[in-house]
This record gives sequence, C-alpha cells and structure tokens, in this order.
Amino acid sequence: MKKYNPIDTSEVKTYSIKARNNKVNVDEHFGAPVKAGMSSSELLDAMPKLLGADSLRAVADKIVEADMTCAGLLEAMPHLLGADSLRAVSDKVVEARKKGRPV
Repeated sequence: MKKYNPIDTSEVKTYSIKARNNKVNVDEHFGAPVKAGMSSSELLDAMPKLLGADSLRAVADKIVEADMTCAGLLEAMPHLLGADSLRAVSDKVVEARKKGRPV
C-alpha cells in the first residue's frame, strides 16, 4: 500500500464566514419546519426560497390565477418538476372539483 504525504497547509488563508459575501443566507432563503396537518399553501410557504421551490410556487399561482381550469393546468405544466410537484398542488385541484369548477 502506497503511503501518502500530508498536504502543506501553511500557505492557506482563512477568513470569517460572517465576512463572506454569500448568495444564500439563512434569514432570506431557508425554509421553515414542516408540521403535520399543514395545508398545501402553508407547505409552499415553508419551502426554501430557492431552487425548485420557487418554480413550484409559480405553478400553484398560475393554476389559482387561471381559476383552476384545464387551460390553467396546461399553462403551468412546463413548470412542473415531476410527480411531487403535482401532489403539492393536488389539494387545490380537489378543492376546485368539489366546488364544481372545471379542472
């Protein structure tokens, strides 16, 4: 077995993470804890404000704006991230059908 030499870290410079200019920070971007019994709206609000969560919120908004019609769902389809995204907005679809709205 080959023996490895330790890396020389004498030239490595460090700085405080507080001084670093980060693109993501806890206060603005991180989500909230998920709790049992949350509505789909509360779940969407609890998701982090980055990556796919923003796209999922946009999908839900488009469906609601389109008054839950089939056209609204088709308009939102390109934004869907997969089956999990569809499940997240399914509560709104079920609610619309119960109210007699076309979906």
